[in-house]
Amino acid sequence: MITKRELCLIVPYSPQHIGRLEKRGLFPKRVTIGLRRVGWWLHEVQEWLNTRPDLKCRAPIKSDKPKADTTCPSSSHL
Repeated sequence: MITKRELCLIVPYSPQHIGRLEKRGLFPKRVTIGLRRVGWWLHEVQEWLNTRPDLKCRAPIKSDKPKADTTCPSSSHL
């Protein structure tokens, strides 16, 4: 299970775009893991990335969790 913060490290889309893709069934569905916390199954996100040749070069998730920033960087800043 990965958090939104971890998802942002491997998927270069904004949270809004990821939400739109989820609603259209084009991205793995989030799983509720608490009252105000969601996550995604890492294997589902990795499978999705493998279907996207333009995104395969993204760095894998590191074991260190990022600190403080809870927003995804836009793809233009990566």
